Amino acid sequence: MMTRIVKLMTRASLMGLAAALFVPTVNAAPLPEKADLLATNTVVAVYRGKVKPPCRFLTSECPDRCGHSREQAVFTVKASEAYSHPGKYGDDRLTPGAQWMVGTKDDIPGQDPAVLTQLAGLQPGDTVRMTISHYYVTVNNASYPVRPVTSLTVLPEKEQVEPLKPQCPDDRAAMPVPAAL
Repeated sequence: MMTRIVKLMTRASLMGLAAALFVPTVNAAPLPEKADLLATNTVVAVYRGKVKPPCRFLTSECPDRCGHSREQAVFTVKASEAYSHPGKYGDDRLTPGAQWMVGTKDDIPGQDPAVLTQLAGLQPGDTVRMTISHYYVTVNNASYPVRPVTSLTVLPEKEQVEPLKPQCPDDRAAMPVPAAL
């Protein structure tokens, strides 16, 4: 009887492991207990496309082979609808023409996983209304800012936008070779 239970538990855990390996899931972390809201911006913005900015770390494989760089969705602000700045610190109001970048695969504390799903379905030129919150969180004596997109709504308007140019080539052969000194 005991071996049958162990076999069932082993089979169930292996099935769970296989599901975890082959089914992509996004589990956004909730905001930590100590999270101070510094500012909130609600804007109407136009989605421009995705870019992969170059890595700014200083390892021997940076900027193109290290894997530090993350894909970002780029938005250009058309209008600022609401702004809240309850404390002394925090982001300024986003003005028309400003650009905002959102990580497309990041697990940002306080960001709803549905936002990442919506980002994946956007086409360049789509107009969205989004709310961006700026928190200052403290976890295990480490304090840092997080800026989750707390809501994202696609609006019916569409604009013509020129395509974004890649900032970091994926292929090392595409990198320019420096001139000999």
